[in-house]
Amino acid sequence: GGGLLVASDRHAHALFAVAVDPTRAVIGTPEPRVVIRNEKNLLRDAEAVTARTRPGGATSVYVVTSLSHDPAGEPDVNRRRWARLPVDDAGRPVAAGVRLLDAEPLREAIAAHFDALGVAHYAAYTPDEDRNTDRWGNVEGIAFAPTGDTALLGLRNPRAQGDALVVAVAGLDDAFDTGDATRARVTDLV
Repeated sequence: GGGLLVASDRHAHALFAVAVDPTRAVIGTPEPRVVIRNEKNLLRDAEAVTARTRPGGATSVYVVTSLSHDPAGEPDVNRRRWARLPVDDAGRPVAAGVRLLDAEPLREAIAAHFDALGVAHYAAYTPDEDRNTDRWGNVEGIAFAPTGDTALLGLRNPRAQGDALVVAVAGLDDAFDTGDATRARVTDLV
């Protein structure tokens, strides 16, 4: 619809719509679009957004949070969520159609792959704690493979011998459609 949808890891309720004019190389002012209306289902630390046309022609937007621990190294359920929401013909998110999934089963599957490869969690300095804290990992990107419904998650951390990791996840739409997060499964980690 002539614009972008942007996630902010500081705004757990909203995506931002930004008008783009590629002919003049002009990007507009972000406008918030509330997509989460329930305080217990927030998307804290949303890191990545992508869109894809699903079978049948409807376009959906997918948002994934970092899947990380909070800065104190503690679990935070709001950092372990996926969201899928439809967009209208103008590219605006339709909040009434948002679906959320608990990403904990996926996170556990990724952790099993980390263990199999000998990849340790990453730690980061936390000024409030004055120490390094276990952050587990950090998803920074999402895209879909050109064919099928395999989502590719790019991790900033941890790294395997200095190399960034990509996790392939199949069955994501099936998981959203059924509300069963275990139907999304890790098929590869590279």
